[in-house]
Amino acid sequence: MQEVQIIKRFTNRTEYQVIREWMSMRETDVTDLTAGKCIIPAAVLGKMSSDECNFLVAWTKQWKNQLLVFSPFRTVNVKEKLQLPVDLTISQINKSLYEKLPVREFFLINLKPKLQLSSGQIVAVDVFYHSGSGQVTLTTLPVLDYQLLNYEEKCKEIFMSLLSIRETQADE
Repeated sequence: MQEVQIIKRFTNRTEYQVIREWMSMRETDVTDLTAGKCIIPAAVLGKMSSDECNFLVAWTKQWKNQLLVFSPFRTVNVKEKLQLPVDLTISQINKSLYEKLPVREFFLINLKPKLQLSSGQIVAVDVFYHSGSGQVTLTTLPVLDYQLLNYEEKCKEIFMSLLSIRETQADE
């Protein structure tokens, strides 16, 4: 079973309770992240100090690491917090659905979308710092929202699809 990392001081968040039902998680301090995947709701990112964000960025820049950041983004300047090398704007949207899940935000960004609405608005995107770096996956889909438990299978399916499968021959 695949394991993801979460930041220890935020382990009681409901988003993490949802993930615990789906996969193994390891709680760690941001300064002790190991190679792999780390999941952070945007609200948590907003509560992190600039030093913690710098550690997170340095970790994410390492090859094969993946940072998944989930909505809502409305109060967080994710571009600044994560020092993203691309222009990124988050816009509000009304009454939109992605596979029956409500969408309240979308990204304005000049990158290939990972997921998008039928109308073209981007709801998930991978951002790389450079060609040899790990990646930041951003999504506005509320797949970790406990209020959507009646859509749990769809949320889990989308969540798993957002996890990168960047493996090398040496790992097999």
